[in-house]
Amino acid sequence: MINLIEENFVAHIKTYLYKTVTVHTVGSNDNIVDFTGTLAAIHEDYITIILSVGIVKKNDESPKNMINFNRTFNSTPPCLYQPGSIADIPLSKISAIVHYPV
Repeated sequence: MINLIEENFVAHIKTYLYKTVTVHTVGSNDNIVDFTGTLAAIHEDYITIILSVGIVKKNDESPKNMINFNRTFNSTPPCLYQPGSIADIPLSKISAIVHYPV
């Protein structure tokens, strides 16, 4: 019975793949945490949500919080990256998913 419910739940949330959703989760001590972002992937036991997208900029327009991963000599100016953030949420911790019409 549990497997059928999980399969139906996964099939249902696949309709929201690549769309903006808010996921309500339940943690220990009844802590509730909400995540809002783009549903990027659905795995066997967890989902992946992109919370913020990273930024790539040329060296001449980079703020101080950028990271240079391409330090090389005698090459074109490196690009700098500001990392985005991703959340992997176990299916067993999801209490609700709110989706938005497009």
